[in-house]
Amino acid sequence: MIAKKFTIPITELIFIGDEEKDRKTAYRANCQFIRIQRVEKQKGSINNLYELLEVLR
Repeated sequence: MIAKKFTIPITELIFIGDEEKDRKTAYRANCQFIRIQRVEKQKGSINNLYELLEVLR
């Protein structure tokens, strides 16, 4: 719905979440996913939204 409203291809969106259901939603929508790992950081995850700036650079 967001992609449609702003006329952006869904493949250009990034879904950010902290749960497995968020990752699955991004996968089903065919958009990129970045996990916020609040407890134990894993490869490809961030601890907070400030670290998102580093990922996007």
